[in-house]
Amino acid sequence: MAPYGDLHRVMLQTLMSRRAVEQETANELYRRAYLAVKGREFGSASVSKELQQLLQDLQNKIIRLDLDIRRFPEQNDTKRHWICLVNKRPLADANELSKAVSDLSPLEISYYREIVLQVVDSYPANSIGSKQALQTASGLDTPIPKTNAEALLRALVSRGWLAKSSRGRYSLGIRAIAELSDWLRETYGDPAEGDSILNSCSFKASKSIECKDLVLTGWKCEQPDCGAHIHHFCKSRMIKAKKSTCGACGQPFDPQAEGGIEMSPIGEDAVSEADDNRVVASKRGKKRRSEAANGNGHGSEEPEASVGEEDSEDGDEVARQGEERGRASRRLASQVPVSQVEGSEADDSQEYESE
Repeated sequence: MAPYGDLHRVMLQTLMSRRAVEQETANELYRRAYLAVKGREFGSASVSKELQQLLQDLQNKIIRLDLDIRRFPEQNDTKRHWICLVNKRPLADANELSKAVSDLSPLEISYYREIVLQVVDSYPANSIGSKQALQTASGLDTPIPKTNAEALLRALVSRGWLAKSSRGRYSLGIRAIAELSDWLRETYGDPAEGDSILNSCSFKASKSIECKDLVLTGWKCEQPDCGAHIHHFCKSRMIKAKKSTCGACGQPFDPQAEGGIEMSPIGEDAVSEADDNRVVASKRGKKRRSEAANGNGHGSEEPEASVGEEDSEDGDEVARQGEERGRASRRLASQVPVSQVEGSEADDSQEYESE
């Protein structure tokens, strides 16, 4: 390990303030930090390689603090990677670890929690349209004006809490995947329920090379009694390694091959573009809201809406749904640790949007 010095300290402070940094942005920040600390331009052609070594040095230092540095590919754009500072302690301890003052108001935090709930309930789309996201803001007990909601959504995207696709759909961002995955599994995990957003990737090239991250976009194996999920990029890795079979059931990915399986899309490709501008009722939302209210995971089950059922457009129906979402948000307010939404600086939005 290289001697720990000012360059390490500068990059650690950068990660602590931002928590998630896109790879190209991290490379540029490293160049600037190098110039500031060393007093000369970075001369090597391989910035990524030098940065990777520095991050490994930092990782060896902070592991004793139950912190980790991980590199995640962006699920909607696998050419982009993010470097994230991740808290490895259970989320129950998160408020004790982080006392940072949030730059989000309690109302804005409640809005984010409600967006997360709706994304969780949207499987297999694992995302919601922009109209639904804005309707959610107007349906809170204290409505957020449309212009304010649009600005907040942009900020949440820029900080990595949400991701926005070219179709305008919102899904969990890279920072939410890095910091909230365990909490989401613990809060919403229900193996008996079957399909859900909480599926881990089935990619496994060897005992030491595997992926267990949440699959927000990718594929689902349709082999009976399987249903394994895999990221787009992990499937490509398996095919490149000439292991073109499902990591769970072992059947070939190619449906034309002997014993081949059909794969159904996971993510926004699972719904038509016509659904992007609809406010869609969730199949599991009512049940989960009831369980969250009872606090024991065994609430009384209410009738479920069909997947893809479009809400009525009349004012009374929209108002009723807004009230339901507001009540769900209040019940969840004590469940998502506020500190997990804290720690982002107010000017992050401008910096990320300029990339």
